[in-house]
Amino acid sequence: MRSALLISLLYCFGGALCQRVDSVVLWSQTLQKNVSCVVITPTQKGPKPLLILLHGYSGNHTNWINKVPQIKQLAQQYGIAVICPDGGYDSWYLNSMLQPHSQYTTYFGTEFPTQVDSILGQQTPAHLRGIAGLSMGGHGAFYIGLQYPTIYGAVGATSGGMNLESSAGKFGIQNHLGVYSANTEAWKKNSIVTLVKNLPKTTQALWIDCGTEDFFYVDNEQLHTVLLQQKIPHHYLTMAGKHDWNYWATSIAYQFQFFHQYFTKNNQP
Repeated sequence: MRSALLISLLYCFGGALCQRVDSVVLWSQTLQKNVSCVVITPTQKGPKPLLILLHGYSGNHTNWINKVPQIKQLAQQYGIAVICPDGGYDSWYLNSMLQPHSQYTTYFGTEFPTQVDSILGQQTPAHLRGIAGLSMGGHGAFYIGLQYPTIYGAVGATSGGMNLESSAGKFGIQNHLGVYSANTEAWKKNSIVTLVKNLPKTTQALWIDCGTEDFFYVDNEQLHTVLLQQKIPHHYLTMAGKHDWNYWATSIAYQFQFFHQYFTKNNQP
């Protein structure tokens, strides 16, 4: 449940469309700490489709709304509630092997969905809940979403670090899986490019995009190839761009279209 309300604002366009933006703090029993979130609630009446939007390495819950403020308009345009939670500086949204309370996969797959529904005052079925993220958060969205298909019906990633092995010695992954040279199998097993080979065929809607000048471009090409080999349906988009907010400000609009189409298709009477 909501443990603290920090900010409540209305963003209005043309004097008519006003969505609410809140900052909330949730207590996590799993993580044994508070988790800060930005909550964007559009004005459409009734239960709303929900998108969990994860940040990248070294980021926090305010990144998306500060760096790409048009997500407020996108949420209003498509009638999608958006939650941007804090996923830690370098958690990779994993269940850490080394830090007992850094169990982000479990948190976002079990506690968090119930807390968010309490905030929104609704019970959200999987076909109206999606999870997405950038970079570390792209890996996290797939890692969480694919392991909790009854919670997240659609999963998206932009510039995701989908092969942890390619980031050995970088981005704090060793803080959770140990040094790569001594824990190679753990790094491989926890990489999305490996995970999709071992999971049962999913009926979830999957979206992947990456800029062609991004240092994670090879990771995403590899994941695309594996998904094709496994005959797992997915949407894959590449376009010019680097690993930066200029690219993500463009790519997120495509992701909103993808999630909107998925929610609309699966919410027919």
